[in-house]
Amino acid sequence: MGSPASGGLDGTATARLQKAWDSIDLIAGVEAAFVGERALGADFGIAREKISIRQVRQSFGAGGPPSPGVAAFAEDYVVFPAIE
Repeated sequence: MGSPASGGLDGTATARLQKAWDSIDLIAGVEAAFVGERALGADFGIAREKISIRQVRQSFGAGGPPSPGVAAFAEDYVVFPAIE
């Protein structure tokens, strides 16, 4: 077993871990994630033009109509319009 500074890994385990990480292309994964996120955002923007603020609120899991107050005002006039 390795030292506490090495997380308890010995040389063999560390080498296996390094080999596993070397096989992963992190840049390609991040690029794919950005492409997917942009596509989702574009789709949401198109859909947002066709639905009401209540439907947007429900799509984010915020439920039905908000109770009156500062939070509801912020959602209706700051947060959700900023998404557009």
